[in-house]
Amino acid sequence: MKQSRSRHSLYLFAITLLLSFFLVAILVCTSLFLFAREKNQQANALSSASVKAVSIADTIKACAPDMQQAKTLLGADKDFHLYYDENWQKGGEPIYCAHIDYTVSDHLLTTKIRFYRTDDMESIFQMEIKEFLEVKK
Repeated sequence: MKQSRSRHSLYLFAITLLLSFFLVAILVCTSLFLFAREKNQQANALSSASVKAVSIADTIKACAPDMQQAKTLLGADKDFHLYYDENWQKGGEPIYCAHIDYTVSDHLLTTKIRFYRTDDMESIFQMEIKEFLEVKK
């Protein structure tokens, strides 16, 4: 009788040990998948922001020095912000924002384009472009 109890206890201990191992494995795999998902979202945001920034830069260069025309073509608000939803489309709930800041001095247009998340203001991408303006004679 004692021998069957010890076998039964040993069997329960082995099952408990195996279940604990699988539980730890599940927790590790889940945390790895969540980490990979977060990194994938960050990479997608960086890629999309860089593509949008190049498009914005091309529009600004084409309109230089008329920044009001660039603002209108880009659909920016009065503070030169562009808002994008989770699919990087204009309209919808704003998740991402592009802020454009520019200065004109000595026939040089300097533009800074900065993308960030609207919820935590975390910077995603930024670039600076310079365009020489035509000197009128």
